[in-house]
Amino acid sequence: MAGPSGQIIGLHAVLHISQLHVARVAVTTIAATSPLAEAKANIRSHADSLRGRVRVTPPGNPDAMNSNPSDPDEFFMRRSYQLAELTNAATHEFIDRAYRALLKRPPDPTGVGTYLQKLLHGIAKAEVLGELRWSAEGRKAAVEVKGLRLRYLIERSLHIPVLGYFLGIVLVLLGLPRFLRYHREAETFGLVQLDMTRMGLARDKSELVARLDSLAAEIRSLQSGLSTRIDGINRRIEQMNIEALRAETKSLRHEALSTRHWLASLQQALREVEAAEGSSRERLQATEADLDVALAEPPRITVADIEQLNADNTIDPAHPLLILECGRGDTLDRARSIGVEAIGVTSNPNLAVHCIGRGFHVSSGSPQDILRRLADASCGAILAPEGLATRDLAELQALLVAQRRVLVSGGRLRIDAVISRGVRGKPFDAATLREVAQRAGLRSIEVIEADASLRLDARSA
Repeated sequence: MAGPSGQIIGLHAVLHISQLHVARVAVTTIAATSPLAEAKANIRSHADSLRGRVRVTPPGNPDAMNSNPSDPDEFFMRRSYQLAELTNAATHEFIDRAYRALLKRPPDPTGVGTYLQKLLHGIAKAEVLGELRWSAEGRKAAVEVKGLRLRYLIERSLHIPVLGYFLGIVLVLLGLPRFLRYHREAETFGLVQLDMTRMGLARDKSELVARLDSLAAEIRSLQSGLSTRIDGINRRIEQMNIEALRAETKSLRHEALSTRHWLASLQQALREVEAAEGSSRERLQATEADLDVALAEPPRITVADIEQLNADNTIDPAHPLLILECGRGDTLDRARSIGVEAIGVTSNPNLAVHCIGRGFHVSSGSPQDILRRLADASCGAILAPEGLATRDLAELQALLVAQRRVLVSGGRLRIDAVISRGVRGKPFDAATLREVAQRAGLRSIEVIEADASLRLDARSA
């Protein structure tokens, strides 16, 4: 062991132990330095922003610049690797890279858990690579890793009881000068990284402040432009509302004028309709009057009858002759032709208008109403050439009593046709009519049957 081969083994052991403890010493040195401890949180928070920048190569690891293969597919298809190409990765990435390079497959969850626990307990990466390479699956893949065999043997020898302990002490002592130099390099590296971090943070802060100022100016510009646009939109809305109100007002005014014109036209049409209706009503009334006049029966009392009454002194010249239901006025005309004053009564207003138009004094209404308005003993004689129609004996008697009241004493009453609906549906007979006339206070009663009707001729008491 004191020969050249022993010296070579010792040098390699010192080299391995030095590389194994470099990271721990660097971390301890950084943690013990107060400025670094203060910047630790800032370094972590801005780690993503510092990625991709130019990094200072850590001491003792010249291959750190090539830690990530440019083409992973091509990298894992290779059959030969340098040891540093597999060890310069972090824990999970190291395990994934070791499986894919040495076993040509992704790691299984069990394998990842096992080797992660070993790395956490301080097992060297070279030992993990050696276990994978010289496992049954690794020997079958037969991938070459230059420098791995010696490193793996050294790591395995450190597990030999007692001997491995002393061997480790010797390796540490032999590598102590290199370890101290590497410690200084690590400290310098950490300070350089810290300065770069500070400069990067300052640069990022300046860029962030500039960006914030730019964004604030842009926001103010956008707010100003937005306010201008909102003011313009509000003015347009107000203008549109005013125009809409004007258009609506114009439309309403037009509708009001149209409605007014329509109402005027409607009123004119209504007036025309009312005028036409009045004209039609007048024509209808005139036609009805003409029909009434045309259809009125000629009187049964002739001029000779009136002359005979006048010759017999039946008509008192001091009192007018009352003609009930005078019809068209022919009886009034015959009385006037011989100089007898006569007044007429008719229940037909059209016939009354016709008679008045002929110059006769005629009242329109029912005989009962006209007789009630006349004074007692105001008529010299009463003639009813058109006859009288009554409903019953009581109505007939009341009518006869009224006629007797307006006659002068001894005045003549002649009713040419007494028509009745009868008592309980039976027609009047001569004896009944005479009895009713007697109860009414008439005298000189004469009842004549003629043309299926009764004619009553009597005088007042």
